[in-house]
Amino acid sequence: MTLFVRIVECRSFTAAAAALDIPRATATHAINELEARLGTRLLERTTRRVRPTAEGEAFHQRCISVLSELDAAESALKPVGENPKGKLRLDLHGTHATRVVLPRIDEFQARYPDIELAISSGDRLVDLVAEASTA
Repeated sequence: MTLFVRIVECRSFTAAAAALDIPRATATHAINELEARLGTRLLERTTRRVRPTAEGEAFHQRCISVLSELDAAESALKPVGENPKGKLRLDLHGTHATRVVLPRIDEFQARYPDIELAISSGDRLVDLVAEASTA
């Protein structure tokens, strides 16, 4: 969809392929496959320019809408990934706890203030799946 929209906007396979950093032949092949899959011609091609057919213009408008919704969905998730929150349970071997994790715990909590840590230390094997329901 992104390629198709770019071709319509640029009115050129070459310019669209360059903008997306893909070979022109790849762009041509992808659009040919798209048209075959949809069973309709989306673009009128001449040696000098490319323009959408009536079906291509309608598809272009739908693609813009879909891509816009996709961008909005991805943007809505970015703050969650940048500022995670919730409970994080760590069951650590004694040596790892004292030499690796605990010396940097303040740094972690400063970076992720919305993470609630539950840390335990010991030398037993932990079954995270079985013990998840008891947490």
